[in-house]
Amino acid sequence: MDVAVLLPATRLQRLRAAIGTAHALHTAQSVGELATVLRTRMIDVVVIDPETPGMASVRELSPTLARYPAVPVIAYVPLSAGGVHGTLDLFAVGVHRIAVQGFDDHPAAFRELLDLARADTLATRVLDRLAPALRALPAPLAAAIDAGFHAPRTMRTGADLARVARIPIRTCSRLLARAGLATPRAFVRAMRVVRAYHGLRGGEARVTDVARSVGYATAAALVHDARRATGLRPSVLAQRIAPDDLTVRVVQRLTRRNDPVGGGEPPE
Repeated sequence: MDVAVLLPATRLQRLRAAIGTAHALHTAQSVGELATVLRTRMIDVVVIDPETPGMASVRELSPTLARYPAVPVIAYVPLSAGGVHGTLDLFAVGVHRIAVQGFDDHPAAFRELLDLARADTLATRVLDRLAPALRALPAPLAAAIDAGFHAPRTMRTGADLARVARIPIRTCSRLLARAGLATPRAFVRAMRVVRAYHGLRGGEARVTDVARSVGYATAAALVHDARRATGLRPSVLAQRIAPDDLTVRVVQRLTRRNDPVGGGEPPE
């Protein structure tokens, strides 16, 4: 998991100690740096402290967080008057997940909080809508689909999905078809496009940069996959499509057989 953090040095140290090497931390020392991290990295969760030096007010965060509505945010605050007031201000800008220093930052508790926050992502919205059909699949294939949506860089082709599920690609295709679902290739395409959407929603990242961060060799490959997965170009997704609308578009295409059977490479 990739975690963007805007924290004072003392709380950053506690966070590092709490999560160990399980997650990658991308640190920022100002709201501007946090915006840069969100624009250039595929971030799963943001952790912030309203008392971070250099931040004039919590409301300074609002425009940056609004650009990435699909990325969950955790406020990591001290049990102090300043922390309480900062928490109230964070509520006002839509941040509702709170970790209190000294209470919620023990390693197991903080790791669980990060995992729960990541669960509230667009990928999970897609998986929730697909759940009835996924229950008809063998457990290893359903688990591979779940893993792919949360870590799409690990899969580039339909054959990769079959490999993770430990079944032949033709068997994978037959099982998906029997459940009324699209091909392995269509699923991998959707995983990568959903992930790219997080970066595109910021409105400042170039399609080329987002494509590279998701694992595409070219922007054209992302454009191709976005059109197949959603019917729209990446620029349109970023500017006009809300997370719930994207979820519907992706699920509609995954619950009908609109791809040739097989697991070949998308054009990259």
